[in-house]
Amino acid sequence: MTTIANQEAPPHDDTRWGQFASRLIGVLVRPAQFFKGFAADDELPGTVDILFPHATLLIGVTALAQGSSMLFRGASALAAFGVLISTLVASFALVLGLALVILLVGRAQEGTTTFRRALVLSAYGLSPLFVVGIVALLPIPGVAAIAQLLAMPLAFAAIGAGLIPCARIPEARGMRALALVVGALLIGWTVLAGLPIVAFEF
Repeated sequence: MTTIANQEAPPHDDTRWGQFASRLIGVLVRPAQFFKGFAADDELPGTVDILFPHATLLIGVTALAQGSSMLFRGASALAAFGVLISTLVASFALVLGLALVILLVGRAQEGTTTFRRALVLSAYGLSPLFVVGIVALLPIPGVAAIAQLLAMPLAFAAIGAGLIPCARIPEARGMRALALVVGALLIGWTVLAGLPIVAFEF
């Protein structure tokens, strides 16, 4: 029976890029099921896998789109480069800052959250915001910020789905923890979203 089951099972892509694609689809389509898969410590991706290729690629594409948009709108190469760099810095700061918030909230709510688990929830939970960043290529001022604002509920849902299984926050304290994390995300996104605009102006 084991042999037959193994023969019928679809091939599993264990390569880094295969995992990147499957995890990205998983967190976008079925976030609750996705984060339940990280309940056990041995199922957690390593820090390198979290930051590369997942966070680095998604953030990089968003930054390139922002910089290219500046060029399409007639900005100088220096201004476009400034927007690209500021978007990279702001996006990574958002991922790491939200991970720290999740860690602190988790501990305050009597969870057994570790920074690695908080980073998993932050990096993957913010995926919807970075995926829509590609629309910055459209030559419309502020279109990327609008798209991210519209994608914010998807990020809220993904993070909420992962607070209990991934961040290991007690279920009774899940709603309070989610309110605190979502509030921090809104404040952080509002502040950091303005950095590319400041870089462009100066």
